[in-house]
Amino acid sequence: MSEVSMVHDTGSTAVRDDKSWLVNSRSGGVKSVTLDLDTFKGKAEYVTGASGEASQFYLRSGIPLAREDSGLYGPYDPDASDGRQKRVAGFLESNVEVKATLNGWKMDDPNVGMRYRADIRKENLPVTLADSTSFAGDIYQVPEDGDVTRLSA
Repeated sequence: MSEVSMVHDTGSTAVRDDKSWLVNSRSGGVKSVTLDLDTFKGKAEYVTGASGEASQFYLRSGIPLAREDSGLYGPYDPDASDGRQKRVAGFLESNVEVKATLNGWKMDDPNVGMRYRADIRKENLPVTLADSTSFAGDIYQVPEDGDVTRLSA
């Protein structure tokens, strides 16, 4: 008689918090913000661990965040008209778990850490930012080779 396996693999995807964008996390440089999950939908570069079978996935650390006129935060978008087009307020500090439900995306707690003081490598962010992008906080670009540049005003 053969054994019957009660475990079925749905092809889950391994998730790694890629913080190669963060060169130096300066002390006291994180604050709690509330995300507007709807603003992240439809952009594959914002998520990791997603597959056709996944009921949970993660928003990537390093996503540039901007403050909406409502006070919530979403991904910086120069084409938005809700306040997110103004400037990058900071970066999503670490991967954040999101669950896909029948009612849409859900997080156990929509309050997340936003890093507003850091040395970063723009080229390692999960999205590409234009050179003309405006930054708040205390953010420096530290390339592998070349000069350090202050990005925030």
